[in-house]
Amino acid sequence: MTDLYFNHSFLIGSDAADIQSGLKEIAALTDCVRKEGASLRFYEMLWQTQLVDGQSLLQYLYRLPKSEDLKLVMGYVDQGPHFKDRPIAANLTIVPDVPADTYANKLLHICFADKCEGVVSPASERVLSNRVYSLSTSVDTMDVWNMIGVEAVRAILRRLNRFTKIEEVLSDIEGRDSGQLNILDSAKKSAKRHDFLGRFRQVHEALLALERIELQNVLAGMEEVERIRIFRQATGLEISKESPETLKDSYYRKQRQFMIPGGTEKELFEWHVKIGNHIRIHYFVDKQHRTIYVGHCGKHLDVASYRS
Repeated sequence: MTDLYFNHSFLIGSDAADIQSGLKEIAALTDCVRKEGASLRFYEMLWQTQLVDGQSLLQYLYRLPKSEDLKLVMGYVDQGPHFKDRPIAANLTIVPDVPADTYANKLLHICFADKCEGVVSPASERVLSNRVYSLSTSVDTMDVWNMIGVEAVRAILRRLNRFTKIEEVLSDIEGRDSGQLNILDSAKKSAKRHDFLGRFRQVHEALLALERIELQNVLAGMEEVERIRIFRQATGLEISKESPETLKDSYYRKQRQFMIPGGTEKELFEWHVKIGNHIRIHYFVDKQHRTIYVGHCGKHLDVASYRS
């Protein structure tokens, strides 16, 4: 669990005293999340939150003296990352129940759409007060952890994020010995050279999903658009092919070519999983041997628009 959504319910209709104390806690929560190797996403329209006197949060903050806490929080929110509005799912069941007319309810709908498993709430939170919420429709279900306050954030992240380095992730995957997922030496080398910023759990989930979901869908002859949709629905992560512009360049193309066991020439690993802006997992499906190979796991490889 590395991407968490911030619950700003306490700011809606709040007064000056609530905001002043809230700023310090937002700064402390953001700092705690980062130290535990995760990232805290803020609602993209957070600054437009309406306060008790009708003005927006941003209008109010601009009138305050520019304290260090204020500058820190405004920097965190402006810098992001952010999460966006999602359509309300009419058939979504939330347990325990959360009033439909609250932002907390809307936030859980967004989490369900984005497959986000973690929410960070300030200690003063009153609406989203339970530790875990179960979300379900007729075809899908998930749990969302609600971490209330700094100590809860630290404790839950340390319990859930059991991987502390990429070698542990790769060792766990290979220890399963399924026979259908093969991590090439090139992927192990690229992984050891990369800073994953603590996102080991997402890498682990992505690798498992490549075998359990993507491989099976490719072998079934599923359309690419449908494969992309199903992978995202199951994991919250995107899979994609490289652009024709990138593959036309021999330098970029070579970065994505790897030899698979028993092969006579290198294969093109153009399909990849996207984890944030800086992590990519490139893979190739060998339909004949019903195996998925990972050739690169690490930095965003160079593309036609830039070289990383």
